Amino acid sequence: MSVEIVTGRSKSGKSKYIYDKISSLAKAGREVMLIVPEQFSHAAEKKLLERIDIIEDNKVEVFSFNRLCTTTEKRMGFAHTDKIDAIGKTLIVRDVLKNNDFLFYRNAFEKDGFIDLISQTICEFKKYIILPETLLDISKKTDDKILSMKLNDLSVMYAEYEKIINNNYSDSDDSLTILANRLSESDIYKNKYVFF
Repeated sequence: MSVEIVTGRSKSGKSKYIYDKISSLAKAGREVMLIVPEQFSHAAEKKLLERIDIIEDNKVEVFSFNRLCTTTEKRMGFAHTDKIDAIGKTLIVRDVLKNNDFLFYRNAFEKDGFIDLISQTICEFKKYIILPETLLDISKKTDDKILSMKLNDLSVMYAEYEKIINNNYSDSDDSLTILANRLSESDIYKNKYVFF
C-alpha cells in the first residue's frame, strides 16, 4: 500500500489532479472511492460524472464519512441499531445528571445550558478518543482538588451515559471508531484506490 499526498495552495490544481487521477483509474477498470465532507458529496458526484460519463456500480463511489459508515455496515452485514439523535442524547444526559451523586456538579443540571454543555463535552471526548477511565485516572493524579472533583464527575457522567447508550442505541459520535475497528477486521475495500 502506498500513500500519495497532494499539497498546494488554493486554486493550484489539487482537485483537478485528483479528479483526473480518479477518471483514469476508473477508465482502466479500477475500483475507486472518494471521501469528501458531507456538504460536498453531491458536487463531487456531479464532477465525477462529468469526467467519467457513467459511474458503474461499486467501481467509483463518493462517500461522506457518515455514508461510508452506513454503507460499510450494510455490506458487512451488521445489524441495524437505533441511532440516537441530539434530543435523545440530551435526555439521557439529563437523566444521568439527575440520578447520580456528584462531587462538584451536584445541582448543576438545574442551570440553564448545563445539560447541553455536558452533551457537547461528551461528544468532544468521543471525537478525541478520551475515555471515562482516562478522566478518572487524571482526576486521581492531579493535586488541584477542584479539578480533581470536576474530572471525577465528568468521568462518572460519561461512563453512565455510555452504559445507557451501549445497551440501547448507536451513537453517531462513535460511528468512525466503530468503522475503523470493523475495517481492520475486513478486506471489503482491499483493492480500492481511496482519495480524500
